[in-house]
Amino acid sequence: NPGHIHYHVSAPGYRERVFEIVFEGDALIPEQWRRDATNPESSVAIVRLETSGTAHRGVQNVTLRRAGSDQLF
Repeated sequence: NPGHIHYHVSAPGYRERVFEIVFEGDALIPEQWRRDATNPESSVAIVRLETSGTAHRGVQNVTLRRAGSDQLF
């Protein structure tokens, strides 16, 4: 498996989402995950890491659905 992080995002009045992020350039990312990552509804995201000294930083934008709605906000 590629290096990855799982995390949950929740907010009052919105549906919880669970994500798995993997890191751009990792040769172990399966092709299916690469395809899935192009869909904004997917729980998989491929994140590019920026390095500054010994620190690494990656950014993923997250959208949530209001509870009881199919529309992303």
